[in-house]
Amino acid sequence: MKNEFLLRNDITFLNHGSFGACPKKVFEKYQQYQKDFESQPVEYFARKSANMIEKARKDLAEYIGTEKENLVFVKNATTAVNIFAKSINLKIGDEVLASNHEYGALNRMWEIMSKDKGFTYKKSTVKLPVSDKKTFINDFISDISEKTKVIFLSHISAPSAIIFPIEEICEYAKSKNIITIIDGAHAPGQIPLYLDKLQADFYTGNCHKWLLAPKGAAFMFAKPEMQKILKPLIISWGELGEQKTDSAFVSEFQSQATFDFSAYLAVSDSINFLKENNWDNVIKRNKELLIYAKEKLSELIKTEPIITNNDFLGLMYAHQLPENIDALKLKTDLWEKYKIEIPVTFNEKMKFIRISIQIYNDKKDIDFLIKSISELIN
Repeated sequence: MKNEFLLRNDITFLNHGSFGACPKKVFEKYQQYQKDFESQPVEYFARKSANMIEKARKDLAEYIGTEKENLVFVKNATTAVNIFAKSINLKIGDEVLASNHEYGALNRMWEIMSKDKGFTYKKSTVKLPVSDKKTFINDFISDISEKTKVIFLSHISAPSAIIFPIEEICEYAKSKNIITIIDGAHAPGQIPLYLDKLQADFYTGNCHKWLLAPKGAAFMFAKPEMQKILKPLIISWGELGEQKTDSAFVSEFQSQATFDFSAYLAVSDSINFLKENNWDNVIKRNKELLIYAKEKLSELIKTEPIITNNDFLGLMYAHQLPENIDALKLKTDLWEKYKIEIPVTFNEKMKFIRISIQIYNDKKDIDFLIKSISELIN
């Protein structure tokens, strides 16, 4: 299905996880929304936008297992986590507990905030390889203290691509009155997602990655009883604006000055694309292909896999690189010599090559990657 996407034909694209890739059909709808807006800006912004965005929120809410009143669109997951973090009244002596596998930009955000407000940002060490959910949960819970006010975790780790057992950790946190913030940047469209069942207090996910929407579409979820806590980074018209809704939460975050919300509307089209192409079967096929890639990388790069139980595996896999391989040079050479787009990631002293599998990839892409790496490291 590579022809269904806008990707260049001369590249091997194994990096869907970084910024996604939008199908032509969805991108065309996105562009049509933009043209429609320009044909009569006042009509769309002043009279139509609220209903149009509401429909997109409704479609997304149904897909991720919640009600439309519990979520709003934002530009990206980083924006949402900033809103969550800055809305909670953290003070000296409090503690935010995360893992040592979080996204670098958000680690930086928490570290800067902790210096400004005086709370502690603490990282629980994920023991590798991960193979047992119960062990993972117990190890993480053992790092919770009386000072822990917030748990911040990725649903799927960006550097290591491990799926964390979020549901069980959220359930435990709830019993201890600890607020949970989940960074699900990579989750929607990659793994099944039922937010009401998950019971996180706050959750964010990108739509432009595995949900195949255009860039600039993400969502921010809050439980009904937690919505009043949240304060927008930008104070604008809110409930006084032309996009006022029945929900104060939605109005406050949706009506924020003039902006192009075309990407939000196209989320409905991306969800339709998934349904039309039997995406549950696609995910199953993609995971089988990823397991093949995992095995081939393990054979070639003889380092311990950090995931030994494939229940922790989604549609991305990060294989640890040995110390004698220059990770950044490997990435550069794969692109410049072979036109293979694949990232390397870093986590403390560890470095990984991270492969993503999407519908436009096939076994030939993996075999070409393995052959190319073999030539480079030999």
